[in-house]
Amino acid sequence: MGLNETQKKERSEYLDRNLEITECSQRKPYAFISYASDNWEAVFKTAVVPMQRQYGLRVYADKAFDKVNDKWIVPMLRNVRGANVIVAFVSQSYIESYACFLELLTAVNNRKQIVFVSLEDQLRLGDTTDLPVIERGAKNEIINQGANIATNTNNTSNDIMRAMKSAYTSLSTLLEQDALSKYDISDAFINFFRDASINRKTINDLGAVCRTIKSVSRNVFDKALTTEPAQKPASKPVPVETAEPIRQTEPAPAQTIEPAPVKQAEPAPAQASDLESVRQPDTASVQPVEMDSKADFSFSDSGPKTKRSLNVKLMGAIACAIVVVLVGLFVILGGAKNVTDMTYTTPGGVAGTYTGEWKKDQPEGQGTMTGSDGTVYTGEWKDGVLNGKGTATYANGDVYEGEWKDSLPNGQGTTTYANGNVYEGEWKDGLPNGQGTYTHANGAVYEGEHKDGLRDGQGTYTDADGNVWTSEWKDDKLNGQGIATYARGSTYEGEWKDDKRDGQGTYTGADGNVWTGEWKDDKLNGQGTATYANGSTYEGEWKDDKWNGQGTYTHADGTIESGTWVDGELNATLTLDDGVYTGAVSDGKPNGTGTMKYTNGRVYEGQWKDGLRSGQGTFTDTNGNVWTGEWKDNKLNGQGSVKYADGGTYEGGFADNVFSGQGSRTWDDGTKYTGEYKDGKFNGKGIITYKGGSTYEGEFIDGEKNGEGVYTKADGTVVNEKWDRGTKIS
Repeated sequence: MGLNETQKKERSEYLDRNLEITECSQRKPYAFISYASDNWEAVFKTAVVPMQRQYGLRVYADKAFDKVNDKWIVPMLRNVRGANVIVAFVSQSYIESYACFLELLTAVNNRKQIVFVSLEDQLRLGDTTDLPVIERGAKNEIINQGANIATNTNNTSNDIMRAMKSAYTSLSTLLEQDALSKYDISDAFINFFRDASINRKTINDLGAVCRTIKSVSRNVFDKALTTEPAQKPASKPVPVETAEPIRQTEPAPAQTIEPAPVKQAEPAPAQASDLESVRQPDTASVQPVEMDSKADFSFSDSGPKTKRSLNVKLMGAIACAIVVVLVGLFVILGGAKNVTDMTYTTPGGVAGTYTGEWKKDQPEGQGTMTGSDGTVYTGEWKDGVLNGKGTATYANGDVYEGEWKDSLPNGQGTTTYANGNVYEGEWKDGLPNGQGTYTHANGAVYEGEHKDGLRDGQGTYTDADGNVWTSEWKDDKLNGQGIATYARGSTYEGEWKDDKRDGQGTYTGADGNVWTGEWKDDKLNGQGTATYANGSTYEGEWKDDKWNGQGTYTHADGTIESGTWVDGELNATLTLDDGVYTGAVSDGKPNGTGTMKYTNGRVYEGQWKDGLRSGQGTFTDTNGNVWTGEWKDNKLNGQGSVKYADGGTYEGGFADNVFSGQGSRTWDDGTKYTGEYKDGKFNGKGIITYKGGSTYEGEFIDGEKNGEGVYTKADGTVVNEKWDRGTKIS
């Protein structure tokens, strides 16, 4: 008997969504609902919730009872005392529930009116006016039970045993005084629960206590009721017979149960098979009726009238009384009506017109409100705000459909945004919180956890190109451990920070190359290892995805290069025949970037290949002239420049260290030649600008004027000239 953890959660969630709980601290009239947990769906879905919606019934219904919850007993006592009526939904589970037993006893001791509603096929009404007293043998038996509990102690339950011994000592005294009743048992065990709750570690050992209560109840009261009465009790009559202990210590395994949807329903009219009798209070006390599981309600027109036949005759009147009590209470607490285009402003300040169910000057039930900005809210209302299922169509075109709490999306819901994006999942206080799926209009999808409207927790994002990131998220960005699978076939598995690879991780390229190590700002920085598809490896330090620092490169053939690397090149110092080299080395030769200081004083700084100047570099000769440009096989080839020690310059093409192609040469006195070069000399068309301002434009051969040309003086005079290899003809 009892609910497992999944069922408890389902019950609690259903009551949170559908039932307004009133407590005595709220100083409002209410009915205390007493029920066995196994019957909660029949009680609330078919009776209590519909009656609350239809008539405004205020109720207190326990929704968090647990055998290890030491605070359960206190609110139960307080709220039974504060209730106007106790509605007990009776079934076989109810009869066997010790918790329900305590609720009824508390109600009787506080002189509360009790209305019994049967969940079984028949009413089982007994007569409480002529029950036997407990005989001596039963008294002795309960005393023995207490003694056994007190003596059979163990290391894990000493606290309980001591508490039980004290409780049974009190019971023994009552037995000897012929004053024992179920009221006394109730009080004794209430005190026991209070005492035991002081030491929380003992609560888990209540199984033995439960079994004892069950045994005592059966041994004492079941036997007492099978014995012919010797006399009527001198004091209080025995109330409703129930005697099952509280729920067992271990909960049942959790099951996945899909909650049934809540339906608005008219309460069914009271039937003789649905309601128990109401006993009206007298000047002394209000007593609930006794339930007799063996009661037979068949009768005939003849024969003596027994107490049972009397009960049957009273049944119709009792059922009618129940209807009067319940309906009267519900109607007194307020009714609902429908309104159309009612001007209304929510507690949050949203103004508009409302059409739907209305109660106590505010929306209550199904209804639609159109806000002043054009937003339309349709759904369930409670206390003047959206609570339950509903749909909002906002003025900007966004649409939310799902669960609400206090006029904010809370629970499961879907928003379709005006731009085509869709979020479906859990909400809290108006923002995505929990599991959900966000689908972008361009096809990108995020599925995972959210917090305050942002991706936060575990989740998977697939972009429109097919790249997939599965990782931890924080503040809407990749943060923590994750895996990226790129559409081109490469993958990264490791740590992320703000959407970038950061921390330890491994990148596997589509070509089979693998990089493992420390990452920062999306690049390898720190210690790492590269394993290339051709079989070579590098292990060492990295900076911005390049070998930088100490490291070892192992060629596929087993050759090893180890040392200090700069931008992917090994740096070393080589003493050669013509000088000393410092820089990148491969196969014992300058390869990469390095500096060569020749023995004759010349210096080259730049790129090398197989021991030769090759690539961009700068050469300073012994005269102080500086040659900069593209080098090949130790010579300038391509574009370059020369800065002479005397101040002259050259910019242009080179071929094997000599001027070639287009170029421009300036001398220290200001004379300048611009034109074609070959073999280091003027060859072809060119212009000489002299320091005085005059110019000559014409053809040249091997550095000499040749052929026709034009000489322009500084004053603008133009002279046509003709030359033959440096000799002026005319």
